[in-house]
Amino acid sequence: MERMEKLEGRTRNNPYALACLDRGWMILPLRVGGKEPAIRDGFHGASRDRARVTDCWAKHPNLNVGVVTGAESGIVVLDVDGARGRRALHRLERAHGRLPATLRVRTGRGGLHLYFEMPDRPVARRINREFGLDVLADDGYVVGPGSVVGGGVYRVVEDEPLAPIPDWLLGRMLSGCWDPASSPRAPLNTSCKEVMTTRTSTRPGGQSTEQC
Repeated sequence: MERMEKLEGRTRNNPYALACLDRGWMILPLRVGGKEPAIRDGFHGASRDRARVTDCWAKHPNLNVGVVTGAESGIVVLDVDGARGRRALHRLERAHGRLPATLRVRTGRGGLHLYFEMPDRPVARRINREFGLDVLADDGYVVGPGSVVGGGVYRVVEDEPLAPIPDWLLGRMLSGCWDPASSPRAPLNTSCKEVMTTRTSTRPGGQSTEQC
């Protein structure tokens, strides 16, 4: 399996799509410069078919790469959103210990995607604006490495095998409680409540003018 960090500087996203495919992940073409699916079936058009993926990016080489998260690909991604997310994660690591080495991708706007192995239980997709820490898991997808959004490139900064989710982090992911002063098993207090509700029934989708 080719290491993703060796793909840096290539002008087409096809190598990144194939590198993700080689890891057993479901791949979804996204619009050029955007995060929306670029196929008629939207989220449901994701595939592991190598010939289909190769043909798609051969026809549209500048498409971004989407990676389906959750049980379908066996991955959970912690989305650390900007300075707020970095501060929240730093406080949690001070309380619980450093996260293990794993695949890390810096987003186009300076955030961070931390990829982990999917545990043996469902993990819901959760968006939390208060702490800037989002969980991308079942019924979701993530913008993959090599993609370009708003002029910013999603770059691999740590190309390590996926680590299991530490117990303390899994507890936070399942509860939605990111306040280091609160236990994830305790009822959510005001500072822990999610600003956006957990979304498990609606999958991201979309229309596009580019079809594969």
